[in-house]
Amino acid sequence: MNMRKSHPLKQLIPLLPLLALAGCGGTDGLSNGYPTSPSGATKPVWIPNSGGSAMATWAVGNVWKYAVSGTVTKDYLNASNAVQTMSGQITNGTLVRSVSAAPSAFPAGTFQVTESLTYTIQGSVPTVETYQHYVSQGSDGSLTDLGVGADGIGVLFSTGTGPIVPGTFAQNKNLSTQPSGITFNPVGDAGEASLLQSFAPLSQSTLASQGGNSYTVWNSHSSETQTWNQEWLYYVGGATQYDLPVGWLLNWTTNISTNDFWVPSLGAPVKSHWDINESDNALITWTFKAPSFTYTSTPLNKVESLDLYLVSRS
Repeated sequence: MNMRKSHPLKQLIPLLPLLALAGCGGTDGLSNGYPTSPSGATKPVWIPNSGGSAMATWAVGNVWKYAVSGTVTKDYLNASNAVQTMSGQITNGTLVRSVSAAPSAFPAGTFQVTESLTYTIQGSVPTVETYQHYVSQGSDGSLTDLGVGADGIGVLFSTGTGPIVPGTFAQNKNLSTQPSGITFNPVGDAGEASLLQSFAPLSQSTLASQGGNSYTVWNSHSSETQTWNQEWLYYVGGATQYDLPVGWLLNWTTNISTNDFWVPSLGAPVKSHWDINESDNALITWTFKAPSFTYTSTPLNKVESLDLYLVSRS
């Protein structure tokens, strides 16, 4: 499941289909190359569970921790605003998904789900990508996505969504939502987005753990397509607002495909594989003198292929 969702503010990025993850406010490593060995995990840790097909009830304070391995190819801007690419195999990869209470603007009982992905590529400083989703859980255990945000900025409200995870898993039970319109007005920005998600539990199987026990898992496939458009509003003296007459300045498209091995009674997958392709652009220079606005931008791309193995749940 990928709760990772895309960033509306050039630093919102993807919900991982657990809900899966794209990133806000990260620190990018600046070196290329492949290490001699990946993170090392090949199986989830054994955690006692009751099995079955009923989704666990989430609660504030829940935390799932994963070991992460895989590869990343990622464009970034150097100090001279030139595009460079880092590419390599992940080392020291971790993902922490935590549940807290959502801001009061959301309906009572809404969860804020924060996912922090940390990894290193050989010779680079650690990269940290943080994503936030706002999720409600129905009386039947199903999870519905209400909005996304990043680093406390730009809480986004979606419309027209349905459950993204079922309350009861069943053979070939499919969930899909129509594209949902999202509008936002974080400080200094305004924008729109569309989101299309699907979830398909495929079959039950067994999955070996590090402890020698085997999980009974629901193997599912999730997909998500996100499209973001963003414009800038210009504030003078903290008061006068200009809606810049140039249309959408920045655009992002993110496609996420995940294969997840769910243990519903643990409330999450114990193993996942994510393929994430993201295309966006970065504003390089801009000049504003009302009513004239000129700017330059450049495309940036990111491809991630990630394997996640559950380490702990609390």
